Amino acid sequence: MIEIESIRGLLDQVLTVSVREKASDVYIKSGKTPMLRIEGNLIPIECAALTPEMIEHLAMTIMPQHQREKFENFHDANFIYDIENVSRFRVNAYRQKGTVAMVMRRVEDEILEFDTLGLPQVLAQLAMQKRGLVLCTGPTGSGKSTTLASMIKYRKDRSTGHIVTLEDPIEYLHDDQETCIVSQREIGQDVGTFKEGLESAVRQAPDVLLVGEMRDPESVQSAVYFAETGHLVLSTLHANNAYQTIERIMQFFPEDMQAAVLAQISLNLRGII
Repeated sequence: MIEIESIRGLLDQVLTVSVREKASDVYIKSGKTPMLRIEGNLIPIECAALTPEMIEHLAMTIMPQHQREKFENFHDANFIYDIENVSRFRVNAYRQKGTVAMVMRRVEDEILEFDTLGLPQVLAQLAMQKRGLVLCTGPTGSGKSTTLASMIKYRKDRSTGHIVTLEDPIEYLHDDQETCIVSQREIGQDVGTFKEGLESAVRQAPDVLLVGEMRDPESVQSAVYFAETGHLVLSTLHANNAYQTIERIMQFFPEDMQAAVLAQISLNLRGII
């Protein structure tokens, strides 16, 4: 039974238990005790149910200032919560039935190698490409961020250059190497939007550009532009297979632009994972 001494102390205890029990997600919702997802099943934590006021206070306490404005305007925010000597957690805070709720997922401290993740070695070849576009696809929770982090690690450990990432939020932390530096920029904190980050990346002389997610026509066109001009671009897209990936990209554009965009992608696409 977890006792409530302070609401933040309670959260830290719950998240510590989640790490010990190897839970994939933690659910915080008003009127319920915190729940852990363990091997696909939701398991309640033994403590008092949380009130709407408690959860809202907790969310505002742990939410970075730059995300609070976004939450007030759009009722949804993504950020990282770090418990020293325990782990880092990716948090999605949102509103439901007029109250604040949160889902928290652990971000592994160590960036794993391809073999450990069970990924094919062809990813090593893709990570070392001098130019082109590589898309990592799949539904939420399928490992897109983990896969790209592993590719960035492989690249920086074996090459020279400048890697720039645009992320919302920053999940995995990359150290610089002697001949390779990594600039990680968080949307809302280090740069306003993905669009602004892509525009400023032109002046940062990157060799590799990671775009956390392609969300609109501008980000697709910018990614293709960088690939065309001699950079390796890594990004993610919510799609289930290669065909659906191309179809999804085409949906960003009106019919009269689709043929031209498709031709650009065909010339620059190096792989879909």
